[in-house]
Amino acid sequence: MSLQKACHPGRHLLPLAWGNHFFMHTSIIGYIPALPRERTSLAGRSLLGVPLALRSGAALLDAGLPHVTFIVPPRLRSPLLKAWRHHLPHRLAQITILPMQDDGTLSDADWAQLIQTTVETVLPIDALTLISVAHAGTLVETATTGRPDVTGEFSHVMPRAMLRRWLAAQPSARAQPAQSSDRAGRRRPLADQWSPQSHADWCAMEQWLTEQIRQGANGWVAKTVNKRVSLPLSRWLARRRIHPHLITIVNMCIGLAAGIGTAGVTYASLCWGGLLFQLASILDGCDGEVAKLTHRSSKFGQLLDTLSDNLTLFSFFTGLIIHHYRVGSPQAAMAWGFVLLSGLGLVILIMVDYLRKESDSRSLVTYHKQFLEPFLATQHGICRWGLHWGKELFKKEWYSLLICLLAIIGVLPALLYVVALVVWIGVACLATIQYGPRRALVNAGRTSISINQKEYVCGADVDL
Repeated sequence: MSLQKACHPGRHLLPLAWGNHFFMHTSIIGYIPALPRERTSLAGRSLLGVPLALRSGAALLDAGLPHVTFIVPPRLRSPLLKAWRHHLPHRLAQITILPMQDDGTLSDADWAQLIQTTVETVLPIDALTLISVAHAGTLVETATTGRPDVTGEFSHVMPRAMLRRWLAAQPSARAQPAQSSDRAGRRRPLADQWSPQSHADWCAMEQWLTEQIRQGANGWVAKTVNKRVSLPLSRWLARRRIHPHLITIVNMCIGLAAGIGTAGVTYASLCWGGLLFQLASILDGCDGEVAKLTHRSSKFGQLLDTLSDNLTLFSFFTGLIIHHYRVGSPQAAMAWGFVLLSGLGLVILIMVDYLRKESDSRSLVTYHKQFLEPFLATQHGICRWGLHWGKELFKKEWYSLLICLLAIIGVLPALLYVVALVVWIGVACLATIQYGPRRALVNAGRTSISINQKEYVCGADVDL
């Protein structure tokens, strides 16, 4: 398990600090070679809304690295600094861009600045190589713990004093894509890196970035249905630098429209409500995908996305209750509606209460990863069984598709009674494990890691 995965997804993993100096074992330096010129010309070209040369540094900062230093050809320093200020202004203080001299080394003034922003051991990486989220986490783990990868992938870790000689040897060396060998001895590209060599690789790189997101999705429906539709749209939106918050607001409007359609009295209105609800489920992934592709994730975005999901859900079931009120018994609709909406509200309150006390994140996905997964992996009993099957059945992509199908075949109104009962079973299970005696057992399964005499735990950090 990587160090970043073991801790809060929304919390940057930083070693102990003294003043402005971090006690890191290794500093990571993004290096852009001066030759070949065809490959160097790729640095400033936009890849899904972000210049290629900035992507590796942004990925490392997303993984928790406190600072990244770039060494670039002199003609690229001003354009890259301007691009970083334009695309990622909130992280401008976390980077340093130093120009190399004609011989490939640094001037005395730039070398002095490098000494101020790095430690005694450095790891130069090719800044024009795309890296996956998992690989960025591994690089950060190597930098913060000093444990080199067992495969020898980070064999370029070197004392900072040797960096000048290493830089002087680079300009005449043609950069090669990262390679690894399989069992038969053949050479193949690494799955977690992409090293482009020319502009002809651009479409393939975009596909590689989106495929990384699709492979990280959980569930058959998410991978084979939702992501097949949302990812091409996200690529289109990212190229045009549409802000993820705007996508969330548009998706919220579609979810509210689904509730309005469901409140109708005709079969056609129920079908429109179900189809719009499924569309909202598919498009719900676009804001997060664009945020990942353009490195613009934020806590406010997580909060807004959670608000959008909950409003869509409440809007749809409120519309279903109104449908029952208009075509059936008003008393039964009021009673079952109160049971359903109060149960949904309690489930959300339980999750939000946990996130407020134990996490920096505001996403309900964090609750699932940080609280439910350890419980399901370590505990047994009826609560574990109920939550396991309830979690699988009520994944958003699953129940959205189910609602759409039920609307089409004309039996959607019966869903109100089933969901009301299942939601209260979920309330009982969540309340039992979160506030009952089993809570201590769940906490016992949380992972902790010690770095520089400080313990990082999923949910808290405690001085040793």
